[in-house]
Amino acid sequence: MAISWKNPPPVVVIGGTEDFLVKREVKTALLTAQNSGLRTEIANTDSDAIDLITAAGTFGDPCLIHISIKEIDAETINDLKNNPIPRTGLLIQCDGAIDIKKYPFLKDLHGAYIREHKRPEKNSGRLKLGVRFLRHECATLLGNKEAISEPLANAVVKVVGVDLGILAFEALKFSLSAKYKNQVEIDKTIVTSLLKQGSDLDLDSMRQALKNRDQKKLALALFRIRQKSGSDPTMLLLRGRGGPADLAFQWLLVKKLKKAGKSEKEIASRTGISEWILKKDVIPSAKKWPEEKIKKLLFDLSECERSIFLGAPSPWVACQCALISSTSQ
Repeated sequence: MAISWKNPPPVVVIGGTEDFLVKREVKTALLTAQNSGLRTEIANTDSDAIDLITAAGTFGDPCLIHISIKEIDAETINDLKNNPIPRTGLLIQCDGAIDIKKYPFLKDLHGAYIREHKRPEKNSGRLKLGVRFLRHECATLLGNKEAISEPLANAVVKVVGVDLGILAFEALKFSLSAKYKNQVEIDKTIVTSLLKQGSDLDLDSMRQALKNRDQKKLALALFRIRQKSGSDPTMLLLRGRGGPADLAFQWLLVKKLKKAGKSEKEIASRTGISEWILKKDVIPSAKKWPEEKIKKLLFDLSECERSIFLGAPSPWVACQCALISSTSQ
């Protein structure tokens, strides 16, 4: 059952062990709601969620509330489910397997509103998922069910691995190349010409410059990335692990938790970041970034990604502008 994020159900749970699909569906839900004119909010605690729900019911201010399953109380969920408010819903994210024993309230939710993305435990299963995912992405982007053959997709997965974020980026590269050539199918020539690029790109210089908010070094790092890349590297930065969007979201989350008075040990536990890296790297970087700057950067990067799928002519220029302008004092 498709979910209308313009008029969301009272409660939706999205989670699972396949992190990329979980984060993408949550991001899509929030962007779709925003584009439909619905306000979206991030609640860090159950009391935050209650305040937003109360405001929606009292003042007719509907919104989609994004919150972690660890922070929301069953009582709050049941209250909204039993007393729905027009166009107001809880979007609950579960990082990891959705465990009904751990969260008994899930038994009372409609099955269509529990969306779980599971990563196969065996390597053979992950390979099959990677091939299926790559074929689906290419089919969606090109509007052709047979956009890439199974043998060719299988070969791609064997080369780049089973990380769905990387495969999504590869699918986008292949599809854009095919469209440029007025082809409805991705052939071996397209794949081989694009796969041999990008393995030696230096993203570390870009990450370090961004962490330090060093505008000059960031501009130089971005220039070198584009110079060495055989194709537009925009999606690599937008969706790659450790990319600007990934770092900015991490900083924002850490700042929110610090503001809420959480200890470094608790922050490490909640975010999955080792306490040592948190102290030595993440917190010092987050301190250099004002919260409003991080929010604007995330918004600009999401708009940049959206523009790619709408056929914008220069996504790399937009991405560079978003990053460089975010580091201005």
